[in-house]
Amino acid sequence: MRGIMVPLDGSALAEAATGPAARLAARHGIGLHLARVVSNLPPAALAVDAMDLAARWIEDEEARASAYLEEVKSRISAEPGALDVSAHVRVGPTAKSLVGLAGELKVSLIVLTTHGRGAWERAWFGSVADQLLRTAPIPLLLLRAGTDASRVFADESYPRHVFVPLDGSLASEEILVVLPRILSENERRVTLATILHRPVSVPPLPVPNADSGRDPLRDEEMRARRYLERLGERLRADRMGRVELLIKESTDVARSLLESCAHLDVDLIALSTRGRGAVGRFFVGSVADKVIRGSETAVLAVCSPDREDEG
Repeated sequence: MRGIMVPLDGSALAEAATGPAARLAARHGIGLHLARVVSNLPPAALAVDAMDLAARWIEDEEARASAYLEEVKSRISAEPGALDVSAHVRVGPTAKSLVGLAGELKVSLIVLTTHGRGAWERAWFGSVADQLLRTAPIPLLLLRAGTDASRVFADESYPRHVFVPLDGSLASEEILVVLPRILSENERRVTLATILHRPVSVPPLPVPNADSGRDPLRDEEMRARRYLERLGERLRADRMGRVELLIKESTDVARSLLESCAHLDVDLIALSTRGRGAVGRFFVGSVADKVIRGSETAVLAVCSPDREDEG
């Protein structure tokens, strides 16, 4: 871990991410970077009236943004424990500017707070977080406001139970590279989960000479188990905790994943999602999006690169 960035927009919702981010930064002994982006598109009236007025508006917004970040920085620095906190203001398109700043600072993680009940509270968090999930080359930690997000990384025991959905693709396995970098060695539980998608059941059609004794559904389950066992050994080698396996059948993969998390008392979901709107297999893409938006727990998400990942 090299550093953590927290984008802020002036709202209490966004600032809720600073506590968990600061605790994680302190745990790793790394810097915490506060970021705010000022739009390079001033109000239409100013832009029409005169270019100098538009430029002055941007300068004033930069000054306000800088003062705001310094105020948040002072509050964080006043907390017990030494922590290197810095503030950064950029002008431009929000998501693009944040990705650029993250690369410039070489941070390892971006932390955001999101709204509950399956939606984002504000347009800023809707469009920007969505774009970051698809374009940021580094992981995002998404914290659900209005839940127990405040306890994220509250002590060394967190997270006690990590839930990792996988679908058999290399894209979904990208998260397994990220976990050891962000989470320290611990006696936590890690559940590797695969949901075998089943369409709405229909009566089977008679098949001539089908008396082979083999059950294709059970064969698929056995392959899934061998797949998860192989990845479990990989996590055990990284000393990530006690690995457990979960294989279920469902007609609704996202709903089954979220219900499993609630039943198992998970406090962190870790998953991969595909960028640029592409969809690989059933999980990486639309299902990942539904899990992220519907989760009541923290989500660690990494945008996997587009590539051929079959096999």
